[in-house]
Amino acid sequence: MASANAQVPVAESERLTELDRLERAIRELVALKASLQTENAVLEKSLEESVDRLDAIGAAHRELQERLLVEGQRRQDALKRIDDLVGRIENFDPSIPSGEG
Repeated sequence: MASANAQVPVAESERLTELDRLERAIRELVALKASLQTENAVLEKSLEESVDRLDAIGAAHRELQERLLVEGQRRQDALKRIDDLVGRIENFDPSIPSGEG
């Protein structure tokens, strides 16, 4: 029976070693999880800021497109009024040569 008692402490020490390794691995995983959660929070914040900037750029782009359309329409209206004035002047004074030919 003495030999059986001698093996028990060895098996117990092996179990402690395995438990120590398991505990260390769990601590490392917990630390890794915390680190990844922190990194994820930073990335989410960065993404949110990027989306906000893109929204602002999109709004500015839409505003500029609208202004471009308005200014284009104003230009067309001004050209039409100029053409109308030139036509009226030509009708008023037939001696002015027409720019058509």
